[in-house]
Amino acid sequence: MPVEWARDGAVVVVRTIGNYSNAEVRAAIDQAAADPEFQAGTSLVFDGTRSEAPISKPDMEWRVAMLRTLSSRGFSSRVAIVVRGDERYRFGLARQLSMLVEQHGIELKPFPDVEAAMAWLSATPD
Repeated sequence: MPVEWARDGAVVVVRTIGNYSNAEVRAAIDQAAADPEFQAGTSLVFDGTRSEAPISKPDMEWRVAMLRTLSSRGFSSRVAIVVRGDERYRFGLARQLSMLVEQHGIELKPFPDVEAAMAWLSATPD
């Protein structure tokens, strides 16, 4: 499956692998939210370090819309995105996404590795 998720304490890590669809990302988030161990305020890390999917303008718009729904589903308004350090293009897209969702009360920040993302999420409470 090109999109998988795992719980790590109060954080859900969604990993995208190879090429995947937005529907697969949505399904992973739906599964995480439906998990009996899900608790309000759960943070999200999107780990795209193994992603090869192209990101189009409609994909960015979909991501903004999806991120806007997270707080109403009980997720934290703080979201981390992990991209490989050698992928400046994807890092730039993550920063652009951050600016697009900021006006909706979502704090999104890109990181070069999952450990840094987890440290950021645990250092500052929602």
